[in-house]
Amino acid sequence: MLRHGLLRHWLDLYELNARLGHRNDIFRNVEDSFVLKYGEFSQNDRVLDIGCGDSTIPSFIQLHYGSEVHVIDIDSQMLESQRSYRNKLKSELIIEEQDATRLDYPDSTFTRVIAESSIEHIPGEGDIQSIHEFSRILKPGGKCLITVPFINYEEVDQPWYYAGFERRYDMENLQRRLMADDDLKVEKLLFMSSPQSPFIDEMYGKIGNIFDIYYKGNFHQTADNLSIGLTLGWIELTEVPCSSFGALICLTKRV
Repeated sequence: MLRHGLLRHWLDLYELNARLGHRNDIFRNVEDSFVLKYGEFSQNDRVLDIGCGDSTIPSFIQLHYGSEVHVIDIDSQMLESQRSYRNKLKSELIIEEQDATRLDYPDSTFTRVIAESSIEHIPGEGDIQSIHEFSRILKPGGKCLITVPFINYEEVDQPWYYAGFERRYDMENLQRRLMADDDLKVEKLLFMSSPQSPFIDEMYGKIGNIFDIYYKGNFHQTADNLSIGLTLGWIELTEVPCSSFGALICLTKRV
């Protein structure tokens, strides 16, 4: 976070999270900051956020940068948080129920597309189909910002922390499924990794996986402010996979 200049973006978002009563999260602290830094948003942008759930990122972008922001999900109930934020903030979010694999927008509609911790939940070839749709609706020079789990490739039904399907990527499938569209080039690729240090190794040996303890102990609900300390101390951003558990991707539509 510090070395890649992401912390200031998280600090900007923290105030809005507190205002809306939205909890902080170890991994989302990094993912949100990555989106804000590499999205380079402005009032001239038209932004589409895919499957945002209860994320405050769409509201922040609309209020902080003045961008036109659309949010979509295939499940209307998953958009209730966004409707609540819009009402509380009196913002101008445009909220729609849509399928990311068959978007109902003309070509070259948006300058930014965000799929933060969402595309991995689309089963079958849905992630590949969605990438092609993102490419289609992006204007030349537009950016697509994606975050996904990264470890050994696996497709999981009903993981313990999520009531639905999840795909976890390895490098081969990251490239084949998310970075193979001819019209999109990789501008930035970072990995959320465990820091390589004797202290971290010793702590893992003594107490086990700190992330499992945090989430299974429900500390993300009862002591979510601890998340920033764990984010800074237990997550390192690397340019190559190294004991990694998440991938952060910025793609640019070729001109």
